[in-house]
Amino acid sequence: MKKINLHQAGEWLLWIAVFFLPTFQKISIFSIAALTLIWLAGGNYKNKFTLYLSSPYLKFLTLFYFLHVAGMIYSDNLDYGLRDLQTKFSFLLFPVVLPFFMQSRQQAEKVKTAFIAGCLAAAAACLAYAIIQYSKNDLKDYFYYTHFSVFIHPTYFAVYLNLAVIILIEKIFDSEFGIRKFIPRILILIFFLGSIFLLSGRTSIAVSIISILILIIIYVRQKVKLGIRFFVAGIILAAGIVLSGTWLIKSSRFPEMITTVQNRDALIEKFNSGKLEESDYNSLTERLIFWNCAFEVIRQNPVFGVGTGDLKEELIEVYKRKNFQRGIEFSYSPHNQFIHSSVILGAAGLIFLMLILIYPLIDSIRKKSYQFTLFLFIIILNCMTESLLEVQSGVMFFAVFYVLFSVENKKSFSTDI
Repeated sequence: MKKINLHQAGEWLLWIAVFFLPTFQKISIFSIAALTLIWLAGGNYKNKFTLYLSSPYLKFLTLFYFLHVAGMIYSDNLDYGLRDLQTKFSFLLFPVVLPFFMQSRQQAEKVKTAFIAGCLAAAAACLAYAIIQYSKNDLKDYFYYTHFSVFIHPTYFAVYLNLAVIILIEKIFDSEFGIRKFIPRILILIFFLGSIFLLSGRTSIAVSIISILILIIIYVRQKVKLGIRFFVAGIILAAGIVLSGTWLIKSSRFPEMITTVQNRDALIEKFNSGKLEESDYNSLTERLIFWNCAFEVIRQNPVFGVGTGDLKEELIEVYKRKNFQRGIEFSYSPHNQFIHSSVILGAAGLIFLMLILIYPLIDSIRKKSYQFTLFLFIIILNCMTESLLEVQSGVMFFAVFYVLFSVENKKSFSTDI
């Protein structure tokens, strides 16, 4: 009886940790710490490690963490390297501890429900804050981007909402649930899509559109007979796609992005010659500069990289040579996880990162584990424009759901559509 109670307490702590991911992540950290103590107190380590070893994906995360540990050997800035290892500690801990609390379909679904509830609470709080500030200051800025996302960076909040939308869509089309659950889920879905829109991230909006289209195609191809639910949900999702697409096209950021991509070579040439003007700068131009500078570091250290702790120093040296004052002032990272891993760990880091993402992506498609597929799709696309796995908001989110979907994919008990 004691072990059952401990296990139930661990499940509750996991739900609490996932619920507070979009808002108060310190609570998530404390909950995971308490859950780990319960895991240790429960004994039966042989079976627990057997569960860990049963999925190859879980071992990928562990090896990726130890690759960062190895990168400390040739790092000069040990303080920064140790902070990086602390940030990424979820890669070592979660694959071993969390599967024990995610062994059944019911357990996994409750984790997802807790996550959706946490996203709903966070989005509602952000909207309420925006309304209050607008009533006081008459400023519409509070409804957009960093002003709207009051808890975490809008990029990461949008990533969370992208996954919540995918999970919700499957729940909406689940034939086991009746109309009483269908309507609230539709309303929450609309609210999440609207929140993604307000967060104003081009990548997140694009990911939402593509993910929804993929899910609609999957359901249509499999000829799911869901009657009015399929019709209503399809209309709402189609409307969301049209509105999002219209915003992308009409938004000043979209034409700006197209222009920047078309003129990327000329912009980099102007930057390298010191002729880039203030009017040339936008978020995409800066990323092109970050990547250009990072590639210089990679060319000098192609095999093993510069080490876990030395990324900023090496990049700042390049920024100084190119007189990139913004980069020097703000110590910008590459804003691309694939490039980031290549800088610090060389070809080995890039190969391991690709292994973590691409191998399970292919396997999840083969097993029709579409939530896992689209989760990895979200991560891969966002890793192209952000160093997503270098901050706590990205690492904890990725580690929790990578473990959850890895366990599901192995067992194939809940994600088949």
